[in-house]
Amino acid sequence: MPLIILGGIYSGATTPTEAAAVATVYCFPVGFLIYKGLKPKNTFQITKDSAVSAGTIMVMIMCSMMLSQTYVRLQVPQAIMGSIFGITQNKFLILLLINALLLFVGMIVNDTTGIILVAPLLQPLAMSIGIHPVHYAAIFGVNLGIGCLTPPYASLLYLGMRVGKVEFSDILPYVCLFLLGYLPVMLATTYWPALSLFLPRVFGYV
Repeated sequence: MPLIILGGIYSGATTPTEAAAVATVYCFPVGFLIYKGLKPKNTFQITKDSAVSAGTIMVMIMCSMMLSQTYVRLQVPQAIMGSIFGITQNKFLILLLINALLLFVGMIVNDTTGIILVAPLLQPLAMSIGIHPVHYAAIFGVNLGIGCLTPPYASLLYLGMRVGKVEFSDILPYVCLFLLGYLPVMLATTYWPALSLFLPRVFGYV
């Protein structure tokens, strides 16, 4: 299943939604015939739980899109630009402030919601200091990825705990070490644009 999902997405053969659909079709014969964890009596409950989880995320995304559009109409991005430029016009410090905000957002909402909610707000600011859109997207991805492992929201952390059947106190030291190792990646992504732009330039996208 990881090969179907990640291989399909990263090879460009499928979109994430298509990869999920193919993986779902794959899991039924494997679950029923090989692992035998799927049975007619629990299939409905599993489907129901999945639908509830997906529905909850979709409601969050809908509300985030509404709020994002409201921010744009109220010209909140322009107000943020004015406030930050009133503090500093140093590109290094502005990127540091963007990182801090994205880390905070990642700690309280999931990555998709964070992108929809914050990306339109910070994009004018990033463009004004000469950040390439691909580089901007990479900064978003890395920071929100860290946020998904950082309490209180920590969606990926709690999912990993459920899959691995471990307690928060058991996994916390290893997560802290991982985050410390992730910090240089975040700084390199933020302050070394070539790291994010190298492959897109090779393939002629930028």
